[in-house]
Order: sequence, then C-alpha cells, then structure tokens
Amino acid sequence: MLDAVGSDYNPEGDLARPEVFNSVVAEIIEHKVYQDHYSPSCSTFSSMSHANRFSTRTDDRPEGDGTNPSEEDGNLGVLACIFLITMCLVHGQFFSFEHPLTSWVWKFPFFKWLIALAATLRARVFVLEFDGCAYDARPPGWRPYEGDVRMRKGYRLVT
Repeated sequence: MLDAVGSDYNPEGDLARPEVFNSVVAEIIEHKVYQDHYSPSCSTFSSMSHANRFSTRTDDRPEGDGTNPSEEDGNLGVLACIFLITMCLVHGQFFSFEHPLTSWVWKFPFFKWLIALAATLRARVFVLEFDGCAYDARPPGWRPYEGDVRMRKGYRLVT
C-alpha cells in the first residue's frame, strides 16, 4: 500500500491508528524514547493549497471553517502532533516538528506560542529554518545566482 506521496506505507508509524498513538503517548510518559519527530502531511497546509478554490484556510482561520473534509483530516494529524508535543513538554522529552515555511500550521495559536517560547532561553525550545534545496530539493533549473529559494522550498523545524 502506498501513501499520498508514493512512499511505502508504514502502519507502525501511523498516528491515526489508536494503538500506535497510545503507544507513543505511553513511551513519552515512561521516558522510553529520547526524541520524537513529527512531520504531519502538509497537503492542505502548504502554499499550493492557498490557490485551491475549495480551501477554507485563511490568516484569521488557519484551521479552515470545518466544511472541507481534506482540511479536517489534515487538522486531525496536526492535532495529534500538538497533543504529543504537549506531552513531551510536560514530561521533559525532546521533540521536533517540521513543516514548510509557508504552511498555515505556523498561524495556529499553539505554534505561535511554541515559537514564542524559543525567545526564552530557559524554555529550551529552538526554531530552525532551513533551505530544502540544500537537501536536493532545488527547483528544476535553479542556478546559484538566483539566490535564496527558501520561500519555495523552505522548512521550519521547531525542536
């Protein structure tokens, strides 16, 4: 079975499965993992979705208006990550969360708050923005003199 991006589907990593989600929560509480990395689907959060006439996400309502089933599925994935990140913070576990720079996710109040924590050194939350092009994600035909392409292929990692 293949997922939406064509990679092999791994049921053991599917947070939509209750047994997987509950297992991750237990591992966080019991300090069985050193770090968890979360990167939910960005298909309804990315800049490409901004042009979709069925998109209901806006700056004021990055979660959408609840009428688009694809956006609601995306919201559930992000909600699972928000819960797990909160569990990591409460239990002193390391985490990382990755999404494109132009994602609607960064307009969610939780992520605004999380990024604001990065300004507090005692919070030990860090924000890294990196160019996906450095990891073989350059646009076709890109030349160095064209400059920074992070807005096209940039990512933000909160850890």
